[in-house]
Amino acid sequence: MVTRESLPAEKRDILRILVGEYVATAVSVSSEAGARRYADGVSPATVRNDMAEPEEMSYIVRPHVSAGGHALG
Repeated sequence: MVTRESLPAEKRDILRILVGEYVATAVSVSSEAGARRYADGVSPATVRNDMAEPEEMSYIVRPHVSAGGHALG
């Protein structure tokens, strides 16, 4: 079984940031917002790429492709 702990550290960090932001605001979090909050200064494209696996694992969902944001699954 694939678990959150089996995700690489970078993906776990970004997931933690997105979940924290979503819990605080109850609004889907864009990859740009996630990138701004990530300590290592990753790009929005990196956030989008790193969220593919957690999305497949149903930890997060994208309401629709053009939404640009992720919410909890």
